[in-house]
Amino acid sequence: MRLAFIVAIEEELTINKKQWKIKKINNVNYYFTRVNNNEFILIFSKVGKANAANITSLLINSLKVNNIINIGTVGLCNNQLTSHDLCIVQQAYYSDVDATCFKYKINQIPQEQLFFTTSKKLNKLIETIIKNKFKFKIHNDIELATADSFITSKNRKKFHIFNSTDIVDMEGASILQIANHYNNINVSMIKFISDNISNKNNTKEYDNSLLSVRANINKIIDEIINNV
Repeated sequence: MRLAFIVAIEEELTINKKQWKIKKINNVNYYFTRVNNNEFILIFSKVGKANAANITSLLINSLKVNNIINIGTVGLCNNQLTSHDLCIVQQAYYSDVDATCFKYKINQIPQEQLFFTTSKKLNKLIETIIKNKFKFKIHNDIELATADSFITSKNRKKFHIFNSTDIVDMEGASILQIANHYNNINVSMIKFISDNISNKNNTKEYDNSLLSVRANINKIIDEIINNV
């Protein structure tokens, strides 16, 4: 298997430099390791939709990856979930798109589907690995909204977030949109809730969550690498 992890920013992960070798392609640094005859790539996309789409295209076209796991933090908008819960995304959409004047649905990019879906097969594999090792509270069947903004209680009304939505981020839907244009590309999304977008100080909540979330992301990546 050739599998890549996409993480948005380096603050969300601690690199074990004894385990990973750093390489470069198209002026982009990435990390590479081999375990049990499987090849793994770890790459930081940087924040935002365009950055995430660029890295996804690079992984598929230049590094020939057909299994992608996007792992990182998200904001919470479903109060039935709680901070630090682990979410496995089923579908994602953009919450900052409006082409309704051309008869498209709100949040639908012209000539694209409204929702982009993850791989059921890869999701099941990842969930099994996590459950066998950890006691995280896991939510599957999660709906994710993506926008090029960090959403807070002050700016939330600017976005078209569906009532069915559980979490928000700045990369997920872009990764799925690009992957869905190719055959046999499996994408799974593992997200830890870092903050509640309804809280007035959710930016501070996010900062305070990073340390514990980073530790959990490291543990999950190590477990997947050793058991996939």
